[in-house]
Amino acid sequence: MNAIILAGGEGKRMHPLTADIPKPMVKLKGIPILEHIILRLKRWEICNIYISVGYKNNKIIDYFKDGKFLGVNIKYFIEDKPLGTAGCIAGIDYNYNIYKDGNFFLMNGDVVTSIDFFDFAYNSLYYKDDITMAIKCLKEKKEFGIVNINPDTRNVCSVIERPTDIFCVNAGLYCISPNVIDKVPLNQFYTMPELINFTILEGGNVGMYNIGDDVLWKGIENINDLMEIENENIGYCSSQE
Repeated sequence: MNAIILAGGEGKRMHPLTADIPKPMVKLKGIPILEHIILRLKRWEICNIYISVGYKNNKIIDYFKDGKFLGVNIKYFIEDKPLGTAGCIAGIDYNYNIYKDGNFFLMNGDVVTSIDFFDFAYNSLYYKDDITMAIKCLKEKKEFGIVNINPDTRNVCSVIERPTDIFCVNAGLYCISPNVIDKVPLNQFYTMPELINFTILEGGNVGMYNIGDDVLWKGIENINDLMEIENENIGYCSSQE
């Protein structure tokens, strides 16, 4: 399977680290975040990689070139203007016609994960999804006790001391069927939520893949996230492995 990595964002919440480089080039354990993503894809024999670049794209292109030093094949799609999280799909199809090869992965360029890409792809094919979205269930412990009140009688019904809420978030990883490519406008800003909602509206099948608690996943949104993941065992930290 092929993979598209979204690496065109400026990463303003990572300033000053992103003043001179794109966010995916910020170093984690000594190498760029983007390199960690590519190494993970390579481990699952996903070696044809298309990187959508924009902000300071020369920093990415000059570093990774064609990807041979990592044992992968890299091609680039340059966004002359921001295209959102799905807009590059149509352009990459127009330039490279990669979707003839079947389902492909799309992922954010700031996500570090140990997800089993084979299992992810198998689930998408098994359920015949047009789009499979990876989700991560997170836990959040409330700081205060929660009081449930009957609004009609003003009586207290129960008190729960500092409950833990479980909620699911979009993990920034998708397995996509070529069936939905024609839904993406060429050279226009378009997001994955728009593509997902339109696919559902047209009767398409959008499924979810739950990244388990034992699987590393971290979306690096800011410097605090970067500091947290620095202390994680991510399984590899060098292109020499």
